[in-house]
Amino acid sequence: MAVYWLLPPGTAIAATETQSLAVDLTAAGASQYNIDHTERGIRLSPQARQDVGKDTEHQGFYVTAALGTQAPMRHVRPIMLARTPPGSEVMLELRGQTASSRWTEWREAMPESPEIVLPASAVRLQARITLVQRGPGQGPEVLGLRLQAPDPPHDEANTAPPAKKGEPVTPPVTTRVFATRIGQIGDKTANGHRIGTADRFVALPSRRALNANTYDKSYEVKICYPVTNRCVIAPIWDVGPWNIRDDYWNEGPVRQMWADLPKGTPQAQAAYLSRYNQGRDDRSRRVRNPAGIDLADELYWDDLGMTTNDWVMVTYLWTGDDLESVK
Repeated sequence: MAVYWLLPPGTAIAATETQSLAVDLTAAGASQYNIDHTERGIRLSPQARQDVGKDTEHQGFYVTAALGTQAPMRHVRPIMLARTPPGSEVMLELRGQTASSRWTEWREAMPESPEIVLPASAVRLQARITLVQRGPGQGPEVLGLRLQAPDPPHDEANTAPPAKKGEPVTPPVTTRVFATRIGQIGDKTANGHRIGTADRFVALPSRRALNANTYDKSYEVKICYPVTNRCVIAPIWDVGPWNIRDDYWNEGPVRQMWADLPKGTPQAQAAYLSRYNQGRDDRSRRVRNPAGIDLADELYWDDLGMTTNDWVMVTYLWTGDDLESVK
């Protein structure tokens, strides 16, 4: 376990010093599932730990409230105090809200890097903490989290400033991908929603575009099915199919995994059609179809009129500025 000095929740150091924010994990966040609050932090709920069998995995997550920064931040150094007994894991992700009020994609904290680099500088930060327990055991616990700017700070300017009025704007990314039906009625999505028969949401194979809760519409896609000539817009509430770190709508240097694949090509598609990665996904499972998106029942059956898994056109609306032309 790492030990560090924890500031009072919400405290920001003066602009002449390293900017630092302490997260109050005892407070109600923007969203949570299978989480209990302790005097200092969060842990998996006792019921979640009891339900874990020898060969099963159980998860819970906690999304913090948005934290305002004193100055824009793009490079963030997270410092977390956590207990991770055998069989347990803690995953931390951050996203930022820009001055134009748009949320960036989430970025995961990696052990080999002390910093998270957001896609753009942010005036507000939000953290998502996922607790995982594999098999029986005590389960992980997070006791503290602090987000600070590097010392000395980096240049926090946006890599791509918002277009001024009259300047060309960037259209969102659009790709042709294979769509499958989610089904799984009664199961929980990655953002805590219990799946029903009348749902309108999708799953993409990356947590980078997973909405924090069912009220969050930061990440939406437009799906068009050429066979019926129908289109629909839906939020991302789940992770899959196949991979969980395949943000295939991003360019190679930004893409979390499979950076050698062309932008817009899901890894599952390449694995199934071209035996990329020996035909296996990021968890070494044999890929059985080329799916790059999963659709909830209401979208699949009623909105798009699909009767079988098929190819669709998908526009990833948060990736561009020119939304009026595609909505």
